[in-house]
Amino acid sequence: NVMVFMDSDTFSLKNVDEMFCLPMAFSAAKRDHVPVTSRSGFNSGTFVWKANPTLYKKLFSLSPGTVWENGEQTLLNRYFGPTMGCYAPTYNCLGFGDPKITSTKCNVKNEKELWRKRAVVHSKLSDRRQAYVIPSVADKWISYLPPEKTVRYYAL
Repeated sequence: NVMVFMDSDTFSLKNVDEMFCLPMAFSAAKRDHVPVTSRSGFNSGTFVWKANPTLYKKLFSLSPGTVWENGEQTLLNRYFGPTMGCYAPTYNCLGFGDPKITSTKCNVKNEKELWRKRAVVHSKLSDRRQAYVIPSVADKWISYLPPEKTVRYYAL
């Protein structure tokens, strides 16, 4: 019983089946700029969790009536940070290209490198400022929308 969670603003560029085979109870993408020994501060845009009703109840009990900054990310960092498994940032690519528009946490220089090195993009592709940086990814994302929603958001 393994769950792979992906935020609604993530987009798979490749098959991610191997994420279902991770051995840890909880794993998240290691950030390129954070040492492996530092396991806290992960982004929960994608994570892998082995379903466990007891643990679910425990996590739920830690947050009654609490509004967490960054939603579930803060809670998951506090609980799993020191013990989590790390997987490659390939599966949670948070930024690319122009730092004025998005971050450089993804550590790729251009779209060609993005398609070659990364499996999941974590970006609001409906935001023209972000889609403009990676138009081939935005085009692929748009191709899955219903015909009436296929406006090219990133066109300037």
